[in-house]
Amino acid sequence: MRYQSRIMMIIFGLLLVVPLISCNLIGEKKLSSVEIISESNKIIQDEIKVETKDETDIPEENSKSELRDLLVKSNGSWIDDSYNLYQNNESENSIDIGSKAEDGLSGSICFFLYNPDRVTDSCADFTINNDKSAEFTFDDEYGKGKGLLLFAGDEIRMRLTLETANDEIKEAYIGERIFIRNPYKGLKHYDPITVIQDKTGDLSNYTLEISDSVEWGEGLKRSILEVVNLKNEEGNIEKLYIVNTLNKFLKEIIVE
Repeated sequence: MRYQSRIMMIIFGLLLVVPLISCNLIGEKKLSSVEIISESNKIIQDEIKVETKDETDIPEENSKSELRDLLVKSNGSWIDDSYNLYQNNESENSIDIGSKAEDGLSGSICFFLYNPDRVTDSCADFTINNDKSAEFTFDDEYGKGKGLLLFAGDEIRMRLTLETANDEIKEAYIGERIFIRNPYKGLKHYDPITVIQDKTGDLSNYTLEISDSVEWGEGLKRSILEVVNLKNEEGNIEKLYIVNTLNKFLKEIIVE
């Protein structure tokens, strides 16, 4: 809008000065009306070029600085907006972004995909482009292919293309995935012991306690997936329960 107003002011001003230009040009040498109009148009075009340059030229260094800041802010873990522990019982897709020190525009990505078992946990390097995208290639025991990242500030979009892999693995790579920082924000967490009591009936002869065992808790996202011990009257653990505190999923494991 400001640009259009500027052009209108230029044209209006030229309408006032064209007669003066005409007089000066005719005074120096005789020019036709076509030549006078041509000179006037040239002045307008020159003004437009100057205005356009002022509006659109952005220093390259500013653009690089913006990309560096975007990459730094994107560092850390991101979770799949549609495949996480709220929609699924025991698994979530996630990515980890890291920056490299060389120029501030290079980074790394590690992505963890499930279907519902773990499909891949590949890592790759990338360089962020001016359009806030980044391409990368990966090659591991699960498959070989290419990836595209689109950085949007509050989300990261990822598209994967497999060149070699079996059909079961390919299903986990179909379509575009959207990753956000915390899809669990604001969700209610249920008490894991209450979930077990509601689903298993009378356990008055047993003791339920949340386990801090590294053996059973390793790989689980604690506070969402909790491990609960079921102890008999002698204090021996007879069963373990894995409880999803977001959707009340319950998995029983017999201890032998």
